[in-house]
Amino acid sequence: MASHFPAALFLPKDAYDVSSQQVLGRRVAGAQLAQSFAGALLKEEMLTVVSPGDKAVESVSQLLAGVTPPGAMVRVCDQATPDLLSEVGALYVPDPIISRWTPLRNDVAPWAFSLTGVIHTVCSEGALGGIANIPLAPLYPWDAVVCTSRAGRDVVAKALEHRLETMARRLGASRPSDDVLQLPELPIIPLVVSADQPYQPGLPRDQRRRHARAALQISPDAFVVAFVGRLSFHSKCHPISLYRALEQLALDHPDRDIVLIECGHIFNQWIAAAYDELRVRFPHLCFRLVGGLEPATDEQKWQVLAAADVFTSPADNLQETFGLSLLEAMAAELPLVVSDWNGYRDLVADGENGFLIPTQDVLCDVDGADDIDAQFSLGTLDYDAMIGVRSMGVVVDHSAYVRAFSALFHDQNRCRSMAHASLERLKDRYSASAVSAAYRHLWLRLEQRRAEAALKQASAWQPLPSGLPGYGSLFDHYATSGFSAFADQSIQPTEELAAHLSSTMNQWLLERLSAGQLSTLRRLVDAGEPISLERLCSQGCSRNQALRLLAVLAKFTPPG
Repeated sequence: MASHFPAALFLPKDAYDVSSQQVLGRRVAGAQLAQSFAGALLKEEMLTVVSPGDKAVESVSQLLAGVTPPGAMVRVCDQATPDLLSEVGALYVPDPIISRWTPLRNDVAPWAFSLTGVIHTVCSEGALGGIANIPLAPLYPWDAVVCTSRAGRDVVAKALEHRLETMARRLGASRPSDDVLQLPELPIIPLVVSADQPYQPGLPRDQRRRHARAALQISPDAFVVAFVGRLSFHSKCHPISLYRALEQLALDHPDRDIVLIECGHIFNQWIAAAYDELRVRFPHLCFRLVGGLEPATDEQKWQVLAAADVFTSPADNLQETFGLSLLEAMAAELPLVVSDWNGYRDLVADGENGFLIPTQDVLCDVDGADDIDAQFSLGTLDYDAMIGVRSMGVVVDHSAYVRAFSALFHDQNRCRSMAHASLERLKDRYSASAVSAAYRHLWLRLEQRRAEAALKQASAWQPLPSGLPGYGSLFDHYATSGFSAFADQSIQPTEELAAHLSSTMNQWLLERLSAGQLSTLRRLVDAGEPISLERLCSQGCSRNQALRLLAVLAKFTPPG
């Protein structure tokens, strides 16, 4: 009998589909994390994937087929149920809002299984609000919100602390201790990228570079810098610091081509025109655009990385939490020259596999909320504008940027040693084996906490209430009375009742109300025998489901 991988993976198509026009980092990360879990399966171990949708089995099977080891298995289900998750032990969801999954534990012990999520962008109102509400949800120390970087974890911790302090002040109480609160764990586990880059994998680094440059018609002697990612000055990084630094390098060395390859996706013509307008101001720098309004393909991306001497990203945006493109550059054996910005400083050891360029941000001088916070909260400043406005207050150190490029321009040996260090750092910390092992250790740790809680049982772990009362508690006063008083009655099926159950007006609601029991209900109606609450329960319905179905039958049964 197969053993379970220690968590079931919730994988909706939006969390891994990279075939659409808008390739987002979280989708790439979702696909690669799923593949890392499947690739790390032990013999006779089974990974459970919950993926809703008509073609989910086919899509997930195709995603994981090439990496699942012989003797291991992948099971695809369309929904997560308490029984399924209790069997596996944990659920992983690709966002930090794990509180929305707590209803799955309503009818089981709170320690029946763990809920785990992961942060991506943490500056949106939805993400911050969901994180801040964690103390109000029935979540426990055997649950976890995985943070992909130290900077991201600090945001989560600050949001939680602010909510706790606000609640304490509202109640006129002191803030409860962490031992009393017993909140979910906030482990740091990075995103993952395969250490095996796919461009001409049989060739050594120098030969891959020559091959890629020939294909792109770039001189073998040029100094090539690659930027890979969204070309978005308001939601990724403003290019002014990069253009200015490389223009300076080009002016200092007129005898050698300085080439900047920008590879990625430009979302619309207006943004494309803005980039074109800015590039004109830097006439000594050779620009190459790969992709643009038509997104660059995966093959083009790896070709660009193969052609480059250096990878760069002057991120200055609050949306950037980790830096998946940096891992891809490390897999391509490139030194990294990037801004000293949030998760980037986890990936780059300054002076070892690249350089961190200092940044200054006016937000560091803001005490509390400012007028931009207020405008965003009121809705007079939308999300895109907010993150763009915030990025305008970030300054990347020009002199340090030029010095970093110049150091690698003049010292090929240092360039090679940093490139080698990038690949080794990737293998050690961010490869599929390293990241999947970190998750496995996390879930085994949470399993131990669940076991300890189960031993103590209710004497120490009283189930917490949900963040909001159920609708039955909120709206039980709307009607004259409840239906349970009529629960001992039986409904006699009629042709008219059968017709109502199949009507266009009712069918789509009944399919959702019946929790998969509509065919059972129709079968009982077609049999023509009286239908009671007891009989519905005997067919596998819970009492609540049976009561709902009995009410439906009463609603559509003609009087008399």
